[in-house]
Amino acid sequence: MLRSRLGVALVLAIVLLVGGGVALYVTPLLAVRTVDTSGVPEALTGQVEAAVPIGTPLLRVNTGAAEAQIEQIPRVESATVERSLPSTVTITVVERVAVVFVDAADGTHLIDRNGADFAVEAPPEGVIQLITPTPGTGDRTTEDAVSVLAGLPADLRPQVVRVEAPTDTAISLVLADNRTLVWGSADDSGYKADVARALLTQPGGVYDVSSPDLPTIR
Repeated sequence: MLRSRLGVALVLAIVLLVGGGVALYVTPLLAVRTVDTSGVPEALTGQVEAAVPIGTPLLRVNTGAAEAQIEQIPRVESATVERSLPSTVTITVVERVAVVFVDAADGTHLIDRNGADFAVEAPPEGVIQLITPTPGTGDRTTEDAVSVLAGLPADLRPQVVRVEAPTDTAISLVLADNRTLVWGSADDSGYKADVARALLTQPGGVYDVSSPDLPTIR
């Protein structure tokens, strides 16, 4: 008899536990009432918050799907969505930052450190022009040219005013004093930067570090 009662009690406990879990999953008492955002520009607030509608039961918020939806916004590099009981969702966004710009028929395109084309507008101060045949998201030459620029040491980077990349193995950096650094591919960029720094102390117009073991000046 005692064993039978214990069995019944166990079943009831499981039912209550499962029922409680279902209730938490659907109850409006734990619905999303507040969406806190961080790193979100004011112009994007509506689009970002739309990924987590107010009133959605908190436990039904699919954070991965919400992150993926927010990351479809061109200006968003990455997004993190977190749930906090009883009723809050926190969204943290990393906005894309322009590294280079490209002039095109429809305007000036801004491209970030990953080679993503994310806006058509006037470039911010300090953003460098990129000249390449097929610029934009997913273009290998664009990605390599941006990676070369992003990896330059602090003393060399401010000297660059333009990046010319007819192919991903023929990247060149034009300096403010009209001298040119022929970089070649994005391979061994750290080594090339060290060689370039030494070469630029010598007179010349074109400094070729595409083969850093055999650099040339002309």
